[in-house]
Amino acid sequence: MINFYNTNDFALQRSVWQLNQLFKPDAVVSEQDATWTYTYTGATNDPPPWNNFLKAKSFGIAHVNFDIVNVLTNRYEVMALAAQSYSTALGATHGVQHMADSIYLGQVWPPDLAHPTHPFDEHFYHSAQFRGDYWQQQGYWAELLGADAFNLK
Repeated sequence: MINFYNTNDFALQRSVWQLNQLFKPDAVVSEQDATWTYTYTGATNDPPPWNNFLKAKSFGIAHVNFDIVNVLTNRYEVMALAAQSYSTALGATHGVQHMADSIYLGQVWPPDLAHPTHPFDEHFYHSAQFRGDYWQQQGYWAELLGADAFNLK
């Protein structure tokens, strides 16, 4: 496993990602047919598996209890909208233990000439490997496929 990280990624900065975590669980999440409020009904000292997350439909009696142990999609929804994370964003963290290598993506992408003092504050640089053309991302792909990572030809 290789840790690809960018400490300059705007979406993973403390003022964005960690602030979002502090405001969980989310209320007023709108979908086509309803507005949902997410809650945790357990206590802080509950034993695992912590299946105490639910979402309730506003202006109705419908609610959904989440099984985060056996249903993978429930786990993803709870992590995205209900469960707070008390760590920094993994994609912005250097020195993650038990990794074969760490690659700093801030050295791979060219600087943003429009914002030279904050070169990664554009949305483009969050998941830039998927947002740009190859010529913009050739450094990323060379690093990913090169000898320091997957060593693929």
